[in-house]
Amino acid sequence: MGEFQTQLTRAGFKIKNVLVWHKNWLGMGNNFRPNYELIILAIKSTFVTKSRNLSNVLTVRRLSPKKLTHIAEKPVALLEILIRESTNVGDIVLDSFSGSGATCAAVTCPHSSRTASYDTFCVR
Repeated sequence: MGEFQTQLTRAGFKIKNVLVWHKNWLGMGNNFRPNYELIILAIKSTFVTKSRNLSNVLTVRRLSPKKLTHIAEKPVALLEILIRESTNVGDIVLDSFSGSGATCAAVTCPHSSRTASYDTFCVR
């Protein structure tokens, strides 16, 4: 993570935590098949999650490969947790990659009250 951390620091970010997305599903291969991804929580100012008792391990079942619309697609449930805990009602959530649209689905769910921004258009 050395160069990545250096670039984050240069951009004014501080790594606050590393979260683990436990996929509850074995990955491809053999010999200790992966079932997690790391999520870096980098901040520029004070940050406190909405729930004070969250673990840094988030267990949300990965989508079945047959249901994926994008190779790196994340479950809406995972994105809902991250967005709910790290943003306020009315905030704009930027997804500059927006491969499958899962972030848009998480942001625009009825109880979110956030706006998703995708480069040239917004969804409310």
